[in-house]
Amino acid sequence: MSEINTENQSDKNLISTLEDLGYLPNGFQGGFLFNLLEHKNPKIRFLAAKNIAKLNQSKSLEPLWNAFKQETDTGTRREIVSAIGRLRKPQNKPYLFEILQDEDPKVVCQAIRGLLVYDDDVLVERKLKPLLNHENETVRTVIYKEYFAEKTKMDNGFLQSETKETMKLIESFLNKIICGDTLEVMRQMPDKSIDLVVTSPPYNLKNSTGNGMKAGTKTGRWANNPLQNGYAHHNDKMPHDEYVAWQKECLSEAMRLLKDDGAIFYNHKRRVQGGIMQDRDDIVKDFPVRQIIIWKRAGGFNFNPGYFVPSYEVIYLICKPKFRLAPKKNGYSDVWEFSQEMKNKHPAPFPLALPFRCIESTEAQIILDPFSGSGTTAMAAKQLNRKYIGIEISPEYCELAENRINGTMELLTGENTLFDLTN
Repeated sequence: MSEINTENQSDKNLISTLEDLGYLPNGFQGGFLFNLLEHKNPKIRFLAAKNIAKLNQSKSLEPLWNAFKQETDTGTRREIVSAIGRLRKPQNKPYLFEILQDEDPKVVCQAIRGLLVYDDDVLVERKLKPLLNHENETVRTVIYKEYFAEKTKMDNGFLQSETKETMKLIESFLNKIICGDTLEVMRQMPDKSIDLVVTSPPYNLKNSTGNGMKAGTKTGRWANNPLQNGYAHHNDKMPHDEYVAWQKECLSEAMRLLKDDGAIFYNHKRRVQGGIMQDRDDIVKDFPVRQIIIWKRAGGFNFNPGYFVPSYEVIYLICKPKFRLAPKKNGYSDVWEFSQEMKNKHPAPFPLALPFRCIESTEAQIILDPFSGSGTTAMAAKQLNRKYIGIEISPEYCELAENRINGTMELLTGENTLFDLTN
């Protein structure tokens, strides 16, 4: 990929360019990013550091360190430390050790997290242990919970966080619903440890030009719909550019976690905004989309006389180069017809049949859903005797997922599909 020309671009265009980079493929020419670490605009410096981390190059360490030493913006300083930590190379340890002495507690906490990957490293433990007596309470809490404590659980029993020792291998994540921020959790997971991702993120529906999703609507087909108020711990109303950047970052982390023969089934929905079709290509355009699958639902809502009732959603099949379907599963068409899930306390679940088909069409053994919701992907994985990892920010939905999973039975040996291949 050729070098991006940043000369004579306005700050607004530069910010847009940096936010749109998403997943950076091998061979991406990122030299221009290092120059932007000295840009006058702190947001541009912030985004430059974030994208440099995606290059995963040891040569990034020195320029990142030099930028950190002269940086004055608090958020950018933390992002530079995050970029140093995310390189996950032993060469970054001396830099992170130095940063442990910083005066900003949030910067220190970021350095701590960057060192968590070095399990059984005596020097790392020697550097971290004194922080148990750090003058700042936040630092003391982070170092205890994430490095030295055996584990911390929430009162209702599902996993909230585990220590460096229990999270050092992917096995410690398996067959659990992890309650936390999806990006923070995924960043603790090792590279190339997941076979398949099946997920449907929040659609950002409350950021809408229409009237159907306004909170408090008491008439029409959206009357009293729970999505009027967003999700339990997410308002589903981000500015569109921020939403796109967030989803790109989530997909980039998912790509890092995938093995070389892995894939992502990414379910999303197109819609009309301001009279124009809003597809989701602005999210996925920099990722290796191999196919678009149509999920044909039963019916739908429409309040606008300017277009027909939307009755489908899309599933982007985003693949690593070596991904292949399981034997004979290429007999499925790229149009899947499933009814919506109706009896579910979650406001926007997809039907069990959807993740079931995604999973049973592959030979994947470890399935990740970074937006687990009510645990439907995990239920499908359990039915198919595969291992699952679910991440969900809402304690309410985590508990709902655990209860649903506990009531799920594995299918009998040989009963490996629910479908006729002609559908």
